[in-house]
Amino acid sequence: MPHGEEYSDPYAHRDAETLVYEQMRLPSGLWFLKRIRLNAIGKAALFNGTDKDMTFVFSHYQRFNTEVKDLQEVTLKPKP
Repeated sequence: MPHGEEYSDPYAHRDAETLVYEQMRLPSGLWFLKRIRLNAIGKAALFNGTDKDMTFVFSHYQRFNTEVKDLQEVTLKPKP
């Protein structure tokens, strides 16, 4: 990075944000969680003693499909 330029981080600290809940829409049309940010710095009394800035980022959602081809019923013997 050249001298004098700042890195533009979309998740950079912003004092005004206390709680951020961000979702994203996948190509299938379903909405999923993308990011949660909790900026509790200076607000420990509000967040049960937590005085941290935390960000959780979610990505790489995958869909898994399963199927059962042969279902067999089993009769269980009662216990004596």
